[in-house]
Amino acid sequence: MYLTESAGMLLSTVYCARRAFPFSTWGEGVAAIPVVNVGARLPQAALNWRRKTVGEQSVVTLALQWLGNLARVFTTLVQVRDPVVLCGSVASAVVNGALVGQWVWYTRKERAAAKREGRGGGGAAPVASR
Repeated sequence: MYLTESAGMLLSTVYCARRAFPFSTWGEGVAAIPVVNVGARLPQAALNWRRKTVGEQSVVTLALQWLGNLARVFTTLVQVRDPVVLCGSVASAVVNGALVGQWVWYTRKERAAAKREGRGGGGAAPVASR
């Protein structure tokens, strides 16, 4: 995956530089081209769906990636208005938003199941009587 993201960085940088877009619209986004980002995130979303859990994924990381994608969509609309860049940014925002949605959905279901089974009270374990 590292090699694909590195190739994505290169492609994204070259494309935006050749189109003479303002650096503020793509400079911090050099970390990965949105299409490659989508390709890297789709297998994770599929795995979460098959397992019906997000495992140990961090909601903070997922949410920050999603918010960054939404900011990228905004800056692309305001400063660049290029359909290629916009489509990639929207695709990344959708996929990362889906991962955030999966985290919320599956975490709520897991917490509800734990409460039904008596594991999710949140307090200390009951003391067994003799």
